[in-house]
Amino acid sequence: MVLNGLVTIRAYKKIDYFNVNCMVENEKSANVTFTYMLANRWIGVRFDGAVVIITGIAAVFCMAFRGSIDANLLTFSL
Repeated sequence: MVLNGLVTIRAYKKIDYFNVNCMVENEKSANVTFTYMLANRWIGVRFDGAVVIITGIAAVFCMAFRGSIDANLLTFSL
């Protein structure tokens, strides 16, 4: 099977030019993907930390008020 334009590229001996161009574009794509994954994980760690802190504070308040507030409301708050 002959790809469109492949014969012209070979005729003008531009194979190396297109190989280099393809590698440069692949490198740019890989850099963007890596940056996206890194930012996504950083935000995920921050959100996980915030959730742990909020849940810990809620648990401490539930233990502090367990004698004065109804048990059903404390369970619902967790």
